[in-house]
Order: sequence, then structure tokens, then C-alpha cells
Amino acid sequence: MYRFEINGNLTNIIEISPSSINPSMQLIIGILPIGNNIPTGITCRFFHIGELFDEFDCEGGTITRTKSNSMYNFSSQLLGKREPGLYILKNIRITFSDIDEEYLLDAIIENTNLNLPLLSANEIKQKYDTITNNRKIRAEQGLGAGNNIFHFIFFIKNCLITHPLDLYDFVIEPFRKIGISDQASIIFEYLSKRKLTITINEIESMLFEYQHEPISIFIIPKLLANNDEEAWELAKKEIAILNNILSISRQSYGEIIATFVYKPKEKRFNIFPSVKLYRGNYMGGDISGENKTGLFKILESIRQKPKIQLYLSLFTTAMQEDRIEFRYFRLWSLLEIIASNQGYVGQPLLDWLGVQKISKKGKVLFIENKAEPLVFELFRRKFSSIPYQQSFGRSITQNTFEQLIKIWYRHRNCTCHNGGCFPDDTSICLRNDLIYINCNLVHEEMILKHGQRILGTDDYLSILEDKVRDILISEF
Repeated sequence: MYRFEINGNLTNIIEISPSSINPSMQLIIGILPIGNNIPTGITCRFFHIGELFDEFDCEGGTITRTKSNSMYNFSSQLLGKREPGLYILKNIRITFSDIDEEYLLDAIIENTNLNLPLLSANEIKQKYDTITNNRKIRAEQGLGAGNNIFHFIFFIKNCLITHPLDLYDFVIEPFRKIGISDQASIIFEYLSKRKLTITINEIESMLFEYQHEPISIFIIPKLLANNDEEAWELAKKEIAILNNILSISRQSYGEIIATFVYKPKEKRFNIFPSVKLYRGNYMGGDISGENKTGLFKILESIRQKPKIQLYLSLFTTAMQEDRIEFRYFRLWSLLEIIASNQGYVGQPLLDWLGVQKISKKGKVLFIENKAEPLVFELFRRKFSSIPYQQSFGRSITQNTFEQLIKIWYRHRNCTCHNGGCFPDDTSICLRNDLIYINCNLVHEEMILKHGQRILGTDDYLSILEDKVRDILISEF
């Protein structure tokens, strides 16, 4: 039996029994009246005690009410109809004759099968203590592995969280909406130069109703890594996964605006604003896309071509992707879409020099509706007539389009089927298949050349980006 003295008041008592029930039994909740206010009904909220979390399970009222001495007893079979396990009665709302009261409790009740013995209160407590101890151990494990402990706090906009979420490796907290002062200042600065009479307060008031960017805090309480770079890469990867998951349910993709990193051992911290470095074209003028006539013609043309608008949107998304294998995947997907819209299927299958390909049985081969031959034909038609496009010389080892397309397609497939590139996992990156072997050699080539293979140091990805850009321009 559980006995609760509400607010330390001996005249305001709630009793709950038994602590272990099965489907044939009823849970009895006894309540003393408050003065002349007689309890007439109750509603209980039960939470299931899982291995990791307490989750809301059910809510309901009572079946009958009886009186024993001065105690009013309410009975319910609600819990007996649920799955076996431990439950905690956290909330109880009592309707008295004149008032309604709600109380927070912590009565732990076991719901068991008919053919199993009921547990005593001490046995239930031991079972619950085991769960809470295991939770504590899990919470102390942290994320990752290494000799150094890091604490990360990510400030993320456009992800609305309404209440705190403790996920062991992560803690998510709601914060507030972002201000509009910076945007208003930029607009005011420009309009002032145009001699337009407007105040910054007027601009802020006009922007206010459109400014709804909630800020949430994503915390990694304990991340283990051997060094700062390793910690940073793991933190970004894990936060991206969590952010992607939340984007589905929250229907908005969060954007990191700043990151706080603390290293307890050294008592050192830093704050990194999430400002992406400009990696675009620093040259200006006509040859760099600033030609008025050319830009106007392209704009007029693309307005009438929704398919090209789609290509451009997909390319922009691909170039905004900061995960290297995902960028490979997005760029290849764009190539596949463009190639599939060219009408190549069923046409003669030619090699790079335009020679008809023949099967081992001497039959003429034709292009099938498959990604790799379609993309190869797209490249052959776009670039085979340009001598310098047939090879990239000694800057890379796999330096023909025949080789490059296979490498790019392997990256696409590994990302699609395995979630990324895993060159050290021989169960994924096979050692008895030539395309895997060549792709692995390319990976090692980039590490030997640049020290690591990331965005900006993968020459094979850079070539892919350039060629997709060339193909898009040719589609205008």
C-alpha cells in the first residue's frame, strides 16, 4: 500500500493498494474528504516504466466508489488491461463535491500476468532501483570513445521544441524566438543610402509579424574523443542525424547558428558562429557570370523551362550539403535525372570514341534504362568532342571519364545502400571486386595527397562538381 499525506496534511490522505496486480484484480484508491467536500470521482494518469524512459501509457477514471469508515474507495481495472510491466501513477485528479484538485504522486505498481506470482512492495522497489541504476550508468557513458571529454551546446534556429527532452546522449531544450535587429539594420543601411525616409523602428515593426524563427538548444553533455578535430566531426555528425529526424516530425529543418564547446579537463571553451566560408568565384566581370546580356537571356530562357529550374534547385541543394558522401549522392542523382530525360534508352551503346559496343556473342548492344550507362552517354555526348576533357593528366590516377564515372557511381551506391563510405570495413568495401578496389585506391590517394579526404580536399569530387556545372550550363 502507498499512503500519501498531501502537503503534510493528515486530514488529506490518498491511499493506493495493492502495489502488485493482475488482470483479475482492481486497483483501489482511497481518499479522505476535505472538510465537507466529498470525493465523487477521480482520473488517473499512468506512465509505463521502460528500460530507458517513463512514457505516458493511459488515463482513465474509476468504475465504482465505496465507503469504508471515513475513507472513500475508488476501484479501477484500467491498469490490469495494459501490457505487463512496471507502471507509475504520477498524476491524479480528484473531483470533490465543490472543488477539483490535482496531485502529483509517485506510486509504482506492477502489472503482471495471471499465472505469475505477485511481487511484494520491496521486490517492486528493487526492480525499479535496478532500472534507475541502469539508466544512470547509461547516462554516464557519454557519446563516442576517447581520452578527452567535451561538452557541446548547439544553438539551432527554425526547430520548435515545446518542452525539454533528455535523450541521454543529447538534451534538447526550448529557448526563444530570434530577434530581428540585425536584419532591420541591414535593410535600414541600404535604404538610407537610397535616400528613402524610413526609421529602423518602422522596419522592425514591418518585419515583426514575419519573424518567427524559434531557437532550440541541442546539448551533448558528454562526448568522448581523442582530440578536438575528432570531437568536432562526431558532434556535427550526431547533431545532423538528430536534426534530420526532428525535421520530419517538426516539419521544419533546423539550422545551426552557433556552437559552444567546453573541455572540462583543460577548463577551456570556445564559441563558433556557424558562418559558412565563401568558396565561390572571387573573380568578377563578364567571364564570371556578371554579363548583363547573357544573364538576362538565360533568365528569360529558364523561366520557360521548369525542368531546368528543377535541375538548378537540386544542384544548389547538393552544393549546400556539407557531408562529403551525401554530396556525391546528390550530384549523381542530379546527373541521373538529367540523363534519363535525354531519350538515350534504346539507342546504340557506344564507347567513349563512338565505336559501337558488341556483346561476346557478336550482337549489337543498346543503351538500357540503367543509371551508369545513361550517365556515361550523357558525358560522352557533352565532352567526348573536347580533347582536353578526355583526361585530367597526372593530377589524379583514375583520370578518364570511363574510370571517373565508375568511381562516382560507387560512391553513390555505397551511400545509398550503406549510408556512406566505409573504406576500412571489408564486409562493405570488398577486396575482391575491381570497382571497390579502385575506389579504395582513390580514397587512399586523396589521404596521401592532402592528409584527409573531406570537402575541399577530394579532387574526384571537385571534378564531379565542375562537370555537373558544365552540363547544367549546356542545358540552358
